Amino acid sequence: MKKWEGVRFGALTALHRTEEVQFKKRLWLFKCDCGTTKKLLMSRVKSGNDKSCGCRLNENKNKRNKTHGRTYSPTWNSWQNMLERCFNERNIGFKNYGGRGIGVHQRWMKFENFLLDMGERPDGMSIDRIDNNGHYEPGNCKWSTPKQQAQNRRRSHG
Repeated sequence: MKKWEGVRFGALTALHRTEEVQFKKRLWLFKCDCGTTKKLLMSRVKSGNDKSCGCRLNENKNKRNKTHGRTYSPTWNSWQNMLERCFNERNIGFKNYGGRGIGVHQRWMKFENFLLDMGERPDGMSIDRIDNNGHYEPGNCKWSTPKQQAQNRRRSHG
């Protein structure tokens, strides 16, 4: 079966048919663009079920998992905690936020927009609403120190 030798299928190039059998069919040795060689069924490669040695699956998986690359950063943690306080009834702070009707601007439901509007969270600071009865939204939020936060509590505004 030399007709397939040297033929490219996606990232795979057929090298030669082997003596090994899988599902009553002989396996072929393929070389992937990444340099890896792998034994595969020719029928799976020709049909497009196998397009690489598996390296592209990992590439695509990594791309899916890294939309912004900031997950678990201090800024992302602040954003996530803000959402939890406003929307998760089981969150310990819900009664003081979502339970009082404090919401999050629709634009900030997407982390990338929150990051664009607020910037990276400076060390030692947390998100603070300028108007404590207002929502988490552009124009009503800033990064504040713990001391600034303490001065901006509801009970501080006699």
